Amino acid sequence: MGVKVLQECIARAGSLEGGLRYYVGAANLPDDGGYATKVLSEHFRLRQVANGKNVPTTDITPLPLPAAKPIPAAPSMLSTKAVAPEEAASATQESAHPASPTTAESETPAPGSEKVALLAH
Repeated sequence: MGVKVLQECIARAGSLEGGLRYYVGAANLPDDGGYATKVLSEHFRLRQVANGKNVPTTDITPLPLPAAKPIPAAPSMLSTKAVAPEEAASATQESAHPASPTTAESETPAPGSEKVALLAH
């Protein structure tokens, strides 16, 4: 099935390289990530082997990828602070009414047996 698809891509593009770009889904992109070049170089190497030529067997190291830009950390929606159920309910009500002023919640945790961790939605 893949051979038929590749043949159709080559016919549509008019060249082997263009067909490979269609096949990999990069026909409308400025770069196919080197896919067509890799396939064509492997094809050339296999032809050399088939014609009895000595071909080096060492792996060719690919070029390193460009460094990715760091993504800025988003503010955490989860809290590790223990919150009493009453505080969580009032915080939920306050977030439902953003126009109302917020009050600072007590930073002291609830008694040991009453600690409840809630996750914000």
